[in-house]
Amino acid sequence: MSEAENPAAAPGPAPAAGPAASPPPDAAPVRPAGGTPAWVPAAVVAGAVLLVEGFIVRQIQPGAGEEGVKFIGDLSLVSLVLGSLSLAAGYFAYLAARVALAEAFEALVGTAVTVTLYGVGWRVLYALLTGSSTELFFVSADWPGKAPVAAGLVGLLLSVAGFAACFRWTASIVWPYFRAGVALNVLAMLHLVVLLLGTVSALNLRFTPRLLGSGIDLTETGSGR
Repeated sequence: MSEAENPAAAPGPAPAAGPAASPPPDAAPVRPAGGTPAWVPAAVVAGAVLLVEGFIVRQIQPGAGEEGVKFIGDLSLVSLVLGSLSLAAGYFAYLAARVALAEAFEALVGTAVTVTLYGVGWRVLYALLTGSSTELFFVSADWPGKAPVAAGLVGLLLSVAGFAACFRWTASIVWPYFRAGVALNVLAMLHLVVLLLGTVSALNLRFTPRLLGSGIDLTETGSGR
């Protein structure tokens, strides 16, 4: 059968290409070419180690003399600064490998604010539990009455609310499909457990008599002699 007798077999014009199919709404965002640099994990680990080392060195009590105190202070400061820079550089490189440069800067600032609010919240809570009203917001002030407690509670609530908002904001930039609400619920439950255990331990240390090493007084006068 010839091509003229079989029109289906006759070559015809190629069908026009339709518009490209759009990705589904739940598809993962396209990452920039190149991926995360290989040095990022090493920079993050080194930064974390230097930060921990700086905090440990700060707790060292040198002997008498200003030279030892100055050396410990300088060593701790250098370790903290280098650790912070290394950690920030590795984290920023990771962000830049996922999103655009402007969004990476935005996420870096959001992460810094989130971490700062987290630390301030714990600092205010510690000051409330220990009664250090003059150190609530890193400012020495002798507030009368119940003003320190009220200010501390307000500051604690503001810190928690700001932390949650900044956490959601940063996650929406870098991980748009990350369930930030679920992560916040898990963090809240973990911190609640830690807070309850810490409260029970503090009450135990404050109101339970310490009998270890004191012995039992069996003398008639009760003088222990």
